[in-house]
Order: sequence, then structure tokens, then C-alpha cells
Amino acid sequence: MWNPILSTTLSKSNKWPALHYIHQNMRTGEFAASDNRILLVENNGTPPLAEWWNPDGSVAVVEGLEYPAYYDWILNISNRPPSKLEGVILPSQLTKVREFIGADYNLHTSGPYQLYTSADGLRKAIIYAYESDGKWCLLDLDENLIAEFDTYEEAQLMGDNYIIRRKR
Repeated sequence: MWNPILSTTLSKSNKWPALHYIHQNMRTGEFAASDNRILLVENNGTPPLAEWWNPDGSVAVVEGLEYPAYYDWILNISNRPPSKLEGVILPSQLTKVREFIGADYNLHTSGPYQLYTSADGLRKAIIYAYESDGKWCLLDLDENLIAEFDTYEEAQLMGDNYIIRRKR
């Protein structure tokens, strides 16, 4: 029903429960998924069926959650003047977005954001860059600090059940 990469782009943080699901816009039918650093949006012509979906494609029974207004975010970034990227984008983020968008795309960089739009306009992706300096923090799912590392790769060796962020 949607590009399978959406199912792999969900937040692990307990602070963002709406980002645990794939969201379908009930006006346009667009699907959106975010891990809080990458946002993927796909309009593949599917009519609006359910607002919330589990990553396996089943309808999620969810109450009381609101999905972030990603339309405003995309519009805001696309209207910003182009500039040099401020921050660091991980190779794995770039690979995921390019696999989702496809080989032919438009790129708009402004500050810490890169906005990718597929040539046909049906897929959009935003990468929010990490700060350039600082330690990498390993956090539990409630975002409590477990440890700090000099590189992302060192933090990643601890496993997939953690959140990795730059120290603020």
C-alpha cells in the first residue's frame, strides 16, 4: 500500500507516540512517517482509508494523538532561501531518503534541513541534520541519558533499542 521504507522510519521515543505509526492524511490520502530526524511523505493515489497505520500495514486503533503538521514544515522549508547545510547528515539517512525518493529528484537545502522532492512530485523527504559539534548521546526510550560517545558509530554498537542524539 505504501513504500516499505515508511515502515522503517518511525520514532522509538516514548515522548513522541504519534511518530510510532504511519499517518494517512484523511483529505489527500498521503502517507507520512517520521523518526524525528527524517520525514517521508508519499502520495501514491491510495484513497483515505484510516488515519493511523501500524508498520505491518494493519489499521492502528489510536485515540488522542495528533500527527505533526508536516505540510507546514515542508512549505516553510521550501520557501526558505537556499543555503549551505548546517550540520551533519549520516550516510544511512542519506541512503534511506534516496532509496525512498528515487534517482531523479530535486534538492533544496536551507540551514539544517534538506528537502528532497521526487521528479514526479509524489514523494517528499526531509532530513534534519545533527549539530556538527558535540558528543553523541545514547538514550533509553524515555530519552534518559545512558552514555556519551565521540562518534555515532560507537553509540550505534550498543544496539538498536536505543536513541542516539547529539548532546545539546
